[in-house]
Amino acid sequence: MLRIFVFFWCMGLLYGVWSQGQIVFVDSFTTNQHNWSLPNEPLITGSIEGGVLELKGRSEALGYFFARPIEISDSVFEFSVNLTHKGGADNMAYGLVWGLREDNTEFNAFFISANGKYTILRMRRGEFSEIKRWTESRFIERDDKPNTLKIVRQGHTLRYYINDRQVLTGPYEPGRGNRMGIALYGNVKLWVDDLLVQIPEP
Repeated sequence: MLRIFVFFWCMGLLYGVWSQGQIVFVDSFTTNQHNWSLPNEPLITGSIEGGVLELKGRSEALGYFFARPIEISDSVFEFSVNLTHKGGADNMAYGLVWGLREDNTEFNAFFISANGKYTILRMRRGEFSEIKRWTESRFIERDDKPNTLKIVRQGHTLRYYINDRQVLTGPYEPGRGNRMGIALYGNVKLWVDDLLVQIPEP
C-alpha cells in the first residue's frame, strides 16, 4: 500500500513539472535567493520581505529597471509576473521589460498603469516607438489588486496577456540585450511577485 502511495505521489510531482514546461528562471521573493541588487537611493528603494519584492519610486524618478541576464535560445517562451500597485500616482508605467541592454538604451516593454491602461513600447538607441499606444483595458484590476502580465513567444509571434486575457498579438523582434525583468516609472509603490520565465509544454 505504501509503495502504491509513493508511486502516485511521485507521478503527481512529475505531472506538475510536465504541466509547467521547462522552467528557465523563477523567483517568488520569499528570500533574496538570486542575490538581486536592491536599490537604496534617493529616487528608488527596494526590499524583499513578506514574500514580495517592494519597489518605491519617487516623483523625480524617470525610470528604474530591476532586471538580470536570462538566456533564452528557443523559439518558444513564456514570461510572466504578478504586479500590485500599492500607492503613488495612478498614471505612471510599470511592467515587463526584455531584450534590455546593460546601458538601458534598448529594450522592449509591456506596461500597465493603475488607472486601467496598457501600452507596448520599443526603445532603440534611446528613442521610444509605440507598438500599442496607451489603451484602456477592462482586464486590468484596480484598487490595490494584483495583475498578472504575461508574454508568450511562438516563433516570430508575441502574444500579450493581462490576467490570462489576450490583449494583443504582434511580431517578435529580438532586442540587442539579454536582460529581462521589471521597469518602474515615477512616484509608484509596487509589489512584485512570481517572476517566471519558462518554455511551456507543446
